[in-house]
Amino acid sequence: DISIINDRGGNLKLYWIDPDSGKRDLVEAFELNTLDRTLNLNSHAGDVFEAQEMSATDTDLCGTENSKDQSCRTATFTVQNMVQSYEQQFFIRSNFTVDGLATKKNDTTTENYEDLVYVRVPSMEVVETLRPPEPRSKCQDQAKAALDIILRKTTIESSVASLVMAEYASCVEANLTGELMDTNEHLRFLSNTLDLSKDYFENYTCADFNLTTTAPIRNVIWTDKDTNYNIGILHEREHSKIHLLSDFITDEECQAIEDAPNPNLTPAVIDDGKGGKEVISKHCKALQAGIKVAWDKEEEGDLIARLSRRVYDYANHVLPGLNIRENGQEDLMSIQYVGRGKNDTEPDQYLPHCDGACAGLPHRNGGRVATMVLYCTIPTQGGATNFPKSGVHIEPKKNDGTFFSYMGVDDLVMDNGFTEHSGCPVVEGEKKIVTQWIRYGVDDERTGYSLGFS
Repeated sequence: DISIINDRGGNLKLYWIDPDSGKRDLVEAFELNTLDRTLNLNSHAGDVFEAQEMSATDTDLCGTENSKDQSCRTATFTVQNMVQSYEQQFFIRSNFTVDGLATKKNDTTTENYEDLVYVRVPSMEVVETLRPPEPRSKCQDQAKAALDIILRKTTIESSVASLVMAEYASCVEANLTGELMDTNEHLRFLSNTLDLSKDYFENYTCADFNLTTTAPIRNVIWTDKDTNYNIGILHEREHSKIHLLSDFITDEECQAIEDAPNPNLTPAVIDDGKGGKEVISKHCKALQAGIKVAWDKEEEGDLIARLSRRVYDYANHVLPGLNIRENGQEDLMSIQYVGRGKNDTEPDQYLPHCDGACAGLPHRNGGRVATMVLYCTIPTQGGATNFPKSGVHIEPKKNDGTFFSYMGVDDLVMDNGFTEHSGCPVVEGEKKIVTQWIRYGVDDERTGYSLGFS
């Protein structure tokens, strides 16, 4: 079943094109006019029709006497192969283009010819309907059919052929625009779904104390100063990476951090984004203390300097070519979470956040590009690290480390949210970690603290 709708405001004639001879047959001598705009037909897939502008007189001329081109315009269209539950509609527009739509029988909604594609996430009641892009080959088929008709005529007017090619170019352009719009719409849907799903991921993983660490994509060995470290690659994209490092920090290094000269733990703070003033964080309920690295004692084997050098060596291994140095970097941060039981309504935790910019924009010189988290004391219950948008869950293990980067080394563009992470509530026991935020574009003069942004 097909319907032809005259949507141009003038009278039309409809012809069926014989596929063998190319001859035109007037369809039941039916004239589409502005009073009776719709013609309903039973047709077959592959049938080609031509709509022709009707002249106002008995001549074969259209337009006014003063018009440069008084030829009557035509438009061809082809009946598509459809499932029986759909009816095709062809709209003849004012510029003599034809828009083909499909409607479910007894339904007023319209869609493109092909079956709809659904993306469903039932538990979140998320459903997306995607309009499949109309293939550009259809533009070519329409142009070819129109040119075939022109070639069968006794005389060939180059202006008419040029018009067909112009319509072909317009068809391709319109379809490309539609495809780009559909792609952007789909990406927005995926982004919104990802934002919604991360909350489900967060709630589920933090509540399941038996959940194990996400299995790595692959395992590799990294060697530093004759010591081999087992590395689990949990997530790997151009602008974001998440690695799990086994036995990266030693017990004596953890003890050195705890015994460092600045033992006074204070509530976790963040900069306010207005010049570096620190304010108490609403997202992180924990105690923290900055640990300065005595780089002048590195040659003497200072434990904290040795650990920090290993951190920067690994960062340069993962982010080659950046030549990240310790100069101008933030201090090591010792962070402590305390569990107060299942009934604690305000447990120590770190809500989902990004350590650096994570909107997919170019890196801001001096901003953070990577983070290393090292586990010294592990709680008996809770305290896992989650990367909800990446689907990565890490159960902390004593002496292990989690390294994640959030900038591409080739284009210096930031991650688009895949390294957003959180620290699950600590329910029982203590969680003591050492964190190093790593910046790119800092030095002794331009330091992380002087910049006042992450």
